Formats: sequence, structure tokens, C-alpha cells
Amino acid sequence: MSKTLVITGGTSLIGESIVRLFHSQGFNIVFTYHTSYTKAETLASDLGNHNITKYQLDLADNLQLLRFVEYLSSNFNSIDVLINNGAMLPARRPVEEYSWEEIDQILFTNTNATFKLCHGLLSLMRQNGGSIINISSEAAKFGGNQMTLYSASKGALNSFILGFAREVGKYHIRVNNISPAIIKDEQEVLPEELLKTLPLGRAGYPIDVANTAYWLCQDSARYISGTTLTISGGR
Repeated sequence: MSKTLVITGGTSLIGESIVRLFHSQGFNIVFTYHTSYTKAETLASDLGNHNITKYQLDLADNLQLLRFVEYLSSNFNSIDVLINNGAMLPARRPVEEYSWEEIDQILFTNTNATFKLCHGLLSLMRQNGGSIINISSEAAKFGGNQMTLYSASKGALNSFILGFAREVGKYHIRVNNISPAIIKDEQEVLPEELLKTLPLGRAGYPIDVANTAYWLCQDSARYISGTTLTISGGR
């Protein structure tokens, strides 16, 4: 019987790579997208519209989150893997230039939605156990350059898993974060000065994150929980 993956932000650079990898390994996929309808259609079509469900969702909207949880509870007996990948990366600027509404949007999308989906979908993971993975960011450790709100929203995820992993371990649910540094697609060209700061001589690719996520869901990683894994090439 196929295992089920639920992933938010399935049309993003990292999200799409995760969807494609897990689908190739026989997973039944439910992925969310916000406004990228054409990308969602193309992704589902590329995968044959088989064992894949696209779901439009605004992560900052509480009512939509509740309806998504209700949809999953009505259509699935269990979920094996939850990957909270959807996020909002605002343009770089100091905190004082944001409105309160924009601050809410960032924190609701990047932090609150992750907390609420972990809470709301726990009932679908208790019986069989499983793996929860949150996509954090190395910006959480360093603050970033005028990325204070984004960095803080990701830093909250790093703190969250420390306690949550202890709480749900009794259900054989493991909770981990993946913290990528610079991730780019194959075509993007990075400045030479930036490349010199990367010990492996290149940035990471989406598949590097996807491979790590897939490994975390395997029996070979069955004793790893409450951990944030860095994907930075040693930077």
C-alpha cells in the first residue's frame, strides 16, 4: 500500500523537487500551492495525474487551514509524512519599513501554519507513526541581511521541534528540520565572490534538499528526531 506525503508549497523550487522524488518512489502525494495554478497543473500533469492531488491553500488564512485539515481527515485514513515547506520570503528591508499586516502575513505563513498543521494532522499520524519535516533556513542562525522577520519566523521552527519531538515520540512520530543555505536551480549563475565563500565550490540544488527529506523518512533514519539538519556545503 502506498504511503502518503502531504507537503505545503509544492510548486516552489524545493517543494517541486520533493514532490517529484517522493512520487517516483511510489508515494501518494497531496501538495498545496497558493497562486501558482499553472505550475500546479503542470506538475500534476507531468506526474500523470496519478496518486497526486493539488490543493490551493493560503497558509496565512486560518479558515483555509482548517478546511484543509478537514479535507485530509475526510479523504485519508492516515498520513505517513508531513513536510511543511510553504513559506513567504519578503524583499530585504528593515523591520521598521513593514506594516503590521505584512508582519502578520510573514509570521502566519512561515510559522503559525506549520504549528497548526502539526497540531491539526497529528490525529492522522498517531496510529501508524511517521515523519514530520519542516523546511527551515540557515538565515535563522545568522539573521540575514535585512531578513530579520524571515529569519525569526524560521528560527521559531528550530525551537518548536525540540519540544514537539519529545511530545510525539510516544506515537513513533519523528520531527526534524532541514535548514538549507543557498539553494538554486541548475540555470542560475551565482557571482564569483559568493562562490568563493562556498567550501564545495557550488550552491546547493533542490534535489539536495529533497534527498535529505526522503532519507529522513526511511528506516535508516529511524533514530533521528528533534534535529535540524544543515544543508550548506560546509559554509
